[in-house]
Amino acid sequence: MNRITKQLVGWLAVLALGIWAVVPALASAKTEDVTVTLPEFAVRLNGREVDNQYSQYPLLVYHNVTYFPMTYYGSRYLGVETSWSRENGVGVYQNGVRWNWHDYPRYLPNRKTMEASIQRGHVRVNNQLIDNSQETYPLLSFRDVTYFPLTWRFAVDEFGWTYQYSPRDGLSIDSPGAITAREITLPIKEYDDGAGAFVKAGDYYYYENEQGAICQAAVAQPEQVRVIYPLPQEKSGIKDKDHSSGPLLQLEHDVVLLRYWQKTDNGEQACYVQLLPDGTARELYQGSGYLQCYADAVFLNTCDIAAQTGALLVRKTGETRFSPLTTQDFYCSDVQLWRTGNEMLFLGGQGQTNGQTPERKILAIDQKTGALRQLTRENVSSFAVDGDIVYYRDDSDLLYRIPLQGGTAEQVSSVPVARFVVHNGVICYADSQTGELYVLGGSEALNPGGIVSGMEVQEDFFVVHFAEESTSAYKTMILSRKGKVLFKTTERTASMIIEDGKVSFVKLRGK
Repeated sequence: MNRITKQLVGWLAVLALGIWAVVPALASAKTEDVTVTLPEFAVRLNGREVDNQYSQYPLLVYHNVTYFPMTYYGSRYLGVETSWSRENGVGVYQNGVRWNWHDYPRYLPNRKTMEASIQRGHVRVNNQLIDNSQETYPLLSFRDVTYFPLTWRFAVDEFGWTYQYSPRDGLSIDSPGAITAREITLPIKEYDDGAGAFVKAGDYYYYENEQGAICQAAVAQPEQVRVIYPLPQEKSGIKDKDHSSGPLLQLEHDVVLLRYWQKTDNGEQACYVQLLPDGTARELYQGSGYLQCYADAVFLNTCDIAAQTGALLVRKTGETRFSPLTTQDFYCSDVQLWRTGNEMLFLGGQGQTNGQTPERKILAIDQKTGALRQLTRENVSSFAVDGDIVYYRDDSDLLYRIPLQGGTAEQVSSVPVARFVVHNGVICYADSQTGELYVLGGSEALNPGGIVSGMEVQEDFFVVHFAEESTSAYKTMILSRKGKVLFKTTERTASMIIEDGKVSFVKLRGK
């Protein structure tokens, strides 16, 4: 494992809203009862001896093969994830991250001989469909939990485990490549369509609690919580297709920013609040515009969604009012802003619309001189800046690049792109037809069947989320700066944050 990979997953905190305790067996399938026994030898998992006699889900032996219970924590303790749904049945997937051990105690001792059942259904292992009825050592169900045979095929080839057995020492199973993770729980508010607001910044977590207030908790001592901004009772959700129904917390250019909508006599207005490490809050703006915050300045884009035009203003640190970036005549036609050097890039047009459809060219304003220039001749759907190159999608969703200082645009994609992110010349994109994730220059989807729902660059990594309706089991991936998959999970996650190579995310409650 290279250095970057170790830095990425060496410490992983999951802020859990709720979990499944076990992976249910395929209850609807017809079963055949079989006799199983407790192991007559010691069993160690990653060096920890298991008490099979007083475990609710002990390891079992069937036809001289040891079977392992795929409980929620048991599987994750060995670096694999489990999932279950009525539509897709049981899925088991290797992810290489090892979670804490949790006991499932039983107060009465298990009998040496017990009854289990053979499942007559299908299961997916690392996205490979397996017909359990054709297996020599089939999956079993015991106490409504799925059990896997520890054959070489599954334990070594599929899950990457190592195991040793001797009459003196018994059975030892290890997941040597897995990185140890850490899990904590915070009382984050839960919505029907996801989790409440959450972000990690420096030494603190910020989150929306169950009462609808914004709280701050120390990373070192998360049980020490203080309310730093009570949200108004009449708040409403983000009126933005890319966000959930609640308030939004984000780390923007080292500024912790809270955004929510407030009902007023003039309709709903966006409210922006800066949250500070000392537990205080600073209200920045209330109105119909969109804010972008930096340590030295706050930029306001007043683009009105209905009119599709607006102005671009700035308020530097120490000032009390917003002022125009330039005296030249222009308009914004989109909320996207991108600061690079002394310039602020945005989508819009020069002059006035004069009743015509607003243009969506890439324009740049020099913050020092007020000089305005136009980079593209064609209209643009979205853009991103990478070093001294600007990448953008045209109206046909084809991807182009153009030097930041201006010049001739060059087409870089041969297929339409639904969305993209770029970092150090590496482009990750979602195909417009399938929605699947690709790295530009590659021919294979990185998560076949996964429909990209969001993507961003954090530090040196690409973070990609996939829609719930995706046929792939993986719902989140982290890619290296070269576009290689470093981490993937079947968990339903939200608010994934990478800071100093450490990953924090909220895990949504299983359905």
